[in-house]
Amino acid sequence: MLVAAPTKETVFHVKEQLQSCFELKDLGEVNDFLGFTVIRDRPNRRVHLSQEKFTEKIISKYGYQTLNAATTPWPRGFELPSTWASDKSLQKSYIKQTGSLNFLSTGTRPDITYTTNRLCEANAGPSEQHMQLLKHLFRYLIGTKNLSLCLGGKYSITNLPLLAFADAAFADRIPTRHSTAGYVVLLAGCPILWKSSRQTIVALSTTEAEFMNLTPTGQALLWINRIVQNLGIQSAKPTIIFTDSRNAQLTVLNPMKSARTRHIDVRYKWIIDRVTRGDFDIQHVSTQDMTADGLTKPLTQDRHVAFVRQLGLTCLANA
Repeated sequence: MLVAAPTKETVFHVKEQLQSCFELKDLGEVNDFLGFTVIRDRPNRRVHLSQEKFTEKIISKYGYQTLNAATTPWPRGFELPSTWASDKSLQKSYIKQTGSLNFLSTGTRPDITYTTNRLCEANAGPSEQHMQLLKHLFRYLIGTKNLSLCLGGKYSITNLPLLAFADAAFADRIPTRHSTAGYVVLLAGCPILWKSSRQTIVALSTTEAEFMNLTPTGQALLWINRIVQNLGIQSAKPTIIFTDSRNAQLTVLNPMKSARTRHIDVRYKWIIDRVTRGDFDIQHVSTQDMTADGLTKPLTQDRHVAFVRQLGLTCLANA
């Protein structure tokens, strides 16, 4: 059990109440918890969440420890096949590896989420290309195993801005032409929730793909906002959602001009209602500043470095 509170006095009080009802062993200040390493940087008022030990474990477990490091999770110019003959003989080992990667991806490493999700699509049986990509992703982890999430710093309990970035890659999935959507929610500059997924409806334009992604992004924000409020923290309203599609922004802010999106399922119009209520504000940001960009597509090395920086991932060696 992990107890967290604004003051040590509150922690001690909770501990005493629990000890009056249960037999407990106090392990002291948290260092490792559920596979995460917690590192306190008290002079700078920061907390780092790392899975470096887990990363080293799976690199060794699956036999990749002798490989050279890679600088991006996706090789330059590499493409996965749209159809392939599944190799069932590799399935068991492959699923174990993608399962480990998924745990890492959803824990502290949004920078590998897109690649991990694409690999998981072949869990029924990978192709040779999937095995190549899997190996390359582990090479990337060898060189970036000490990346961590960083919370705190200049922010205080009364100043924890909540915002999100939403992006989509139009019609990138061949042959179905579904789009890939991604979003990342940041609290006080740190990613706390992120997702990359194939949209279930085929969008007819970039505007549609971007617009449809705003609803799941807003729903994720509402859920996070409730958790934050339950912790006694009030976040400013409206909560900002950034998009790099000017047309998607205008579609939400000017709902009367909705002819181009009239055919879209009513569930995706939910975001318009929530903006009207004052829950969200949709703001435009340039593609270069789109923090969710790497959740929707492979990036070049320069863009990937910028993506990692925008996510606020920190190299512990330099922290």
